[in-house]
Amino acid sequence: MDVSNSEEKIEDTFMQDLEEDVYVQTDLFDKAEKKKNRVRAIKRIAAICGITVAAVAILLYIAIGIFFKFYMMPNTTVDGVEMSFDSFSELDRGVNNYINSYSLCICTADGKSYIINPEDINMNITVSYGSDNIRNNQSLFLWPVMLNDRKDYAVRYKVDYDRDKLAKCIAGFDFMDKENMKKADNAYVVIEKGQAVIIPETQSTVIDHDVLIDGVEKALNNRAEHFNLLDNMCYIPAEIRSDDAGIVSTYNTLKGYLAMKITFQIDRVSFELTSEEFGDWIYYDEDKWQFDREKIKKYVAQMAEKYDTVDTDREFVTTDGRKLTQHGRKYGWRIDQEAEVEQIYEALNAHKTVTLVPEFSRTGAAYTGQGDIGNSYIEIDLSNQHVYMYVDGKLVTDTACVTGCTSDGHGTPDGIYSIVYKDYDTYLEGADYRSHVNYWMPFNGGIGLHDATWRSKFGGSIYRNGGSHGCVNLPLSKAGIIYNNAYAGMPVILYW
Repeated sequence: MDVSNSEEKIEDTFMQDLEEDVYVQTDLFDKAEKKKNRVRAIKRIAAICGITVAAVAILLYIAIGIFFKFYMMPNTTVDGVEMSFDSFSELDRGVNNYINSYSLCICTADGKSYIINPEDINMNITVSYGSDNIRNNQSLFLWPVMLNDRKDYAVRYKVDYDRDKLAKCIAGFDFMDKENMKKADNAYVVIEKGQAVIIPETQSTVIDHDVLIDGVEKALNNRAEHFNLLDNMCYIPAEIRSDDAGIVSTYNTLKGYLAMKITFQIDRVSFELTSEEFGDWIYYDEDKWQFDREKIKKYVAQMAEKYDTVDTDREFVTTDGRKLTQHGRKYGWRIDQEAEVEQIYEALNAHKTVTLVPEFSRTGAAYTGQGDIGNSYIEIDLSNQHVYMYVDGKLVTDTACVTGCTSDGHGTPDGIYSIVYKDYDTYLEGADYRSHVNYWMPFNGGIGLHDATWRSKFGGSIYRNGGSHGCVNLPLSKAGIIYNNAYAGMPVILYW
């Protein structure tokens, strides 16, 4: 073997392997370098972008700050008006328009209006707090902090005017003329249709000069556009107003009086006296409320005219079915007017609701809507010489009778009467007679019902020539039955 050749081959192989290994390491180095270069490039781009964004942001921040030097920030109101993003020049125009157009309108109670213009009183309105002050509150650099804050501003003004000219201007208005001023009528209480009513005071047109001047000056200083004389109490009020304690007390007192009523009860008929009637009777005298007696008298007279039945005609149905009209000259109900006036007067002054029975000088047996005879009465048929007695609507007894002698002028008078009283075992006396009777029931002066034991016959035509002196003669037994069922006040109806 050739040793030298072998060594050469080994050396060539080693060198070849070494060259290949060096090539591989160089390629790895180039890749790393390229990566570093890309990172550097990205960083440079990022830095440039960051600087650009920061510059834009700063410029935008400054631009917005400059914007808010001319415009108001969001959430801003001025004098209650929303003005977010409105310009300050717009605010200034609004303020100037307000100043240039300002005037004060004075309104009177009758609806008339009077204008005070600034030139009338040398009035000068200047702004003491306005757009410049609001602008200064909007920081050029701190605007982000202020964006969400609520910002409410009010423009403030300074007002100057000539007070002498103001007084002269007001004095020239019609409502200041004394001929146009009317003093207020006081409130008072009246009774209308039975109810207490407060009549309020009338509106005065008499001006309180000091209150007016003071109020107008305040209105001008506050730049008010309207000044109402009534609302600002520039009129001298009534001395007595509807809400005064005295008026309220009087109203409540009368209201209590008028709440009462008097119910009158006459047997089965009733009626009421209410404030609709007696309200007109009340008057105030000697520091108290009183009732007019004369008006009470008039009312009682009307009451008597309506409810008295004495000396009036009545319809009566006889036992045999005839319908008659009978006059009761002495029978019936009659109000004692003098006594009744006193009763009503006392009841009214007691101020309480009560039920009263009217004071009567005469009463009937009943009082209903159908009449005053009732269902218990004595019926005497003069034509047929017969007596009927009813108690509670039932026929208790009936009998033939003998009435006054018509031939000698003692005929028994017809009409409606009532038993005056009852007497037992007594004597009836006249110019030419003295007769004993067991039962005596007078109903018309000396005329009455009684037994006639001296007679053996009753009825027929005996009364014409052999009748009594006017009384109604009865058989003893029948007279006893009638006597036992009769009572003082029982109606006695006589008819032909």
